[in-house]
Amino acid sequence: MRQFYSLHQVEKALQEARLQNQFLKEERERLKEKKQYVQTEDFVEKEAREKLGLGFPNQVKLVLPDFKKPEPQIETISLPVWQQWWELLFP
Repeated sequence: MRQFYSLHQVEKALQEARLQNQFLKEERERLKEKKQYVQTEDFVEKEAREKLGLGFPNQVKLVLPDFKKPEPQIETISLPVWQQWWELLFP
């Protein structure tokens, strides 16, 4: 009985190791693809523009102010409750 339990534990550990190995292989592939992307000209240009605010020579950068829409003003009328219902039901 002990041998069966021990064998079961070894098989369980082996299965977990296989799962972890598969996960690590997928992670390695993902990181390889990311490494290839970050070495491209497109990535370098994008990062320079977004994070450093750089551009090409003779290129004009247009910065627009952040406009906020004014919040609509809500009129508060202090009518009695019965009159508010009346206005609601019989406009």
